[in-house]
Amino acid sequence: MKLVSLNAWGGTQFNQLLSFVEKHANSTDVFCFQEVAVSERIQSKEEKPRHNLLRDLSEVLPGFQVIYAPFQEGFNWEPIEKDIALCNAMFVRNGLNILEHGHVFVHGEKNGLDFAQAAEGNWYTMPRLVQFTQIDGFPTIFNFHGFWHKDGKHDTPERIKQSEKIVEVVQKFNNPRILCGDFNLNIDTESLAMLEDRGGLRNLIKDHKIGTTRSDLYPKKSIMPYADYMFVSPDITINSFSVPDEPASDHLPMILEFK
Repeated sequence: MKLVSLNAWGGTQFNQLLSFVEKHANSTDVFCFQEVAVSERIQSKEEKPRHNLLRDLSEVLPGFQVIYAPFQEGFNWEPIEKDIALCNAMFVRNGLNILEHGHVFVHGEKNGLDFAQAAEGNWYTMPRLVQFTQIDGFPTIFNFHGFWHKDGKHDTPERIKQSEKIVEVVQKFNNPRILCGDFNLNIDTESLAMLEDRGGLRNLIKDHKIGTTRSDLYPKKSIMPYADYMFVSPDITINSFSVPDEPASDHLPMILEFK
């Protein structure tokens, strides 16, 4: 079984992103994406940001079931028409039986963004959710994009509370679990340690001594080398875990093969 997680950066590296997805499509069972917009708009391939990246990804993944969880309408890097929404998205290979899927907000509530603050670069009120999917014969998979703060990826009261809520969500499921995504956190934060200590999960970025989850497209890579993480419950056997240097985004993809 193979899982790929990637912050898609809104399709900023559009051609490279689609090439990466196509490269891994035949061998992957589940893709988890963050920073994906969905709308009914039709765009040329040159336009950015992508206002319907969900459609773009669906076109290169025709053999997959699409599940998405919108959290904010009318915003895609800047305020925009209401017919556009930001979401987390999961693509599950056809033939796999989805038993249940849903999402839980762990910071704010749907459409809770303060647009006046966002115009000044403060996205603190951007709602955040954990998307989950149960697939027959698979672990429960959780797809997450975490609270962002312009001053960095250190612990804040909002992030501590967010992690507490994530632990509550994950612990509702008794089967094997995988939690992945862009956490917007440094590797040494209490907010991450809580997921290990209270959530009973293994941090594969730490366990595998991964040096960075950011590509060279991220200007602060040298001072903030981490953002993305993958956690697994102890009952999952890891065949391989890697964070390859493939510049499909300002984040690097995380690839897990397991049984």
